Amino acid sequence: MAGFPGIGTLLPILLSEGVNKNRINLTQLVELTSTNAAKIFGMFPQKGALQKIQMPISH
Repeated sequence: MAGFPGIGTLLPILLSEGVNKNRINLTQLVELTSTNAAKIFGMFPQKGALQKIQMPISH
């Protein structure tokens, strides 16, 4: 992963210690890792936000 040093270990730790242990929810994880950065760089809401999509069901 590119970006800043430590991002490769930051996300797995946030998932395991934060989301999986119910210390933060998935929305908070996205805000911490994506939304705030997108706002700083003027890319929000095109980038850095969760979107609900409906997946087609194939048979």
